[in-house]
Amino acid sequence: MENYLVSKFGTMLKEAFESIKNAQTITLVTHKDSDPDGIGACSALYEWLLAMHKKIEIIIPSPLDFKARIQLPPISINTHTMVPDLLISCDTANYDRLYFPEVFKVIPLIVIDHHISNTMTGVSNLVVGELSSTCELVTQLFDYWNVAITKMMAERLLFGMLDDTQVFQTQQVNALTLRTAAGLVDAGANLYALAADLREKPIETMVFWGKILSSMTYFKNQLAIVVVTQKDLQDFNVDEVVTFGLSNFLARFLSIDVLVVLLEEKDGMIKASLRGKRTDVNAIANHFNGGGHRFAAGFRITGTSKEITKKLQDLILR
Repeated sequence: MENYLVSKFGTMLKEAFESIKNAQTITLVTHKDSDPDGIGACSALYEWLLAMHKKIEIIIPSPLDFKARIQLPPISINTHTMVPDLLISCDTANYDRLYFPEVFKVIPLIVIDHHISNTMTGVSNLVVGELSSTCELVTQLFDYWNVAITKMMAERLLFGMLDDTQVFQTQQVNALTLRTAAGLVDAGANLYALAADLREKPIETMVFWGKILSSMTYFKNQLAIVVVTQKDLQDFNVDEVVTFGLSNFLARFLSIDVLVVLLEEKDGMIKASLRGKRTDVNAIANHFNGGGHRFAAGFRITGTSKEITKKLQDLILR
């Protein structure tokens, strides 16, 4: 792993470590609609920094929309209690998706990410678009920096890796990914329990998904679109968290090239989750000012699901 990181970043690895070592107060941030990868990376870094006697804060812009049985550290929602010496951004491709007030803009920033669409600039930009997850990258950074990974850190990192890779089933999974995961299992992470936490769903969720899928729109093997409305949620007396994991679930079992889940949010925005098998869905998301990875991306936009469906058809089926 060391040679791989050195070839990618050179002296930046040591510079980032020195920045972390010299800072007394550090704020960790990840994107809104936070997922296990961003939260797992921040939470693992939190434990390491805590052991180094740093004063730390994790901030996300909106409440978590997933539930996990792993233990998480304190997380602040859309507010800060200190102006830190250093910021570390995890798993976030642009500033718009962060809690990033004006006072943060002059603070040194370390970017740790695996999105090919990343446009952020920091004093250290540790971005590897080829990796399966940010948690995989953080694990490799820990290895290079000779950080001892505790069982708690391993659980958080492996949980993030499992979610972003759909339990090692995405196209970015390779031998290095599996070796990295094996090291986390050696450190005490329970692979079976963490995978089951992501895989198993309450019966109410599966009943709701069944209702939603009955109205799925699809075009041969090229495109399938699933729309979740606020009325659907109200009719089943569930909240938006019930849609977490739906796009990954469908991508795993459908043979269709591009899968899109459109969620009509309470604020009137449309949240889109895209999954692809051959088509570059990051390029599609870019048309809507979104982004992500070649085979997994997303965006949020104003409009109606009908309008966005039409635009997606024009882009993908042309």
